[in-house]
Amino acid sequence: MTRLKLVSTALLTLLTVLLVGALLHYKDPRAGDWSAVITAWATVALAVVTVWAVIYQTATADRVAQVQMLLAFTERYDSGALLEARRQLCSQFLKNEALNDGSADRVLDYFEQVAYFVRREHLRYEVVENEYSLALRVYWLRLKAYVAQMRIDYADPTFYENMEWLNDKFVNAYAGESGSRIEGAGITERQARGFFESEAR
Repeated sequence: MTRLKLVSTALLTLLTVLLVGALLHYKDPRAGDWSAVITAWATVALAVVTVWAVIYQTATADRVAQVQMLLAFTERYDSGALLEARRQLCSQFLKNEALNDGSADRVLDYFEQVAYFVRREHLRYEVVENEYSLALRVYWLRLKAYVAQMRIDYADPTFYENMEWLNDKFVNAYAGESGSRIEGAGITERQARGFFESEAR
């Protein structure tokens, strides 16, 4: 559950308690006790305003945090180290070379972290889809056999499970589109090769 949801739940619970308390202490204004009535409903009104303000501030803070996190991931994606790993990896794909220089692990680690934050709703799915959908699907297509062997070697089926989860979501999102697509990837062969050529430059 995100921080916004937790705060909203807690504040709405508090508001409910205050409202119930006000109703329990409510006195018939016809009895002349107007001060008690005004105090009770003023408390409720103040609670409503406070809840709205805190929820708004929390939502704003969450949006800012998400933007900052996305910018950090984008900067890292285009950094020298990861850029070189992507270039080497895609060059190996195009030449059908063995994956033995660690570049595959670096790329997988990056997308696993992105997917982890999406899965836990710290990054919006729609934003990440716009930025990384093609890249993640193409890399997973070519590296899933590598990951499968890693899971066997280390007897751990959780290796890169978040990246696989996000890939499946992307694939399902594009499943209905027309065109000759690679099974389980939601992309065309031409798209995949064009992506590798672009990354390898």
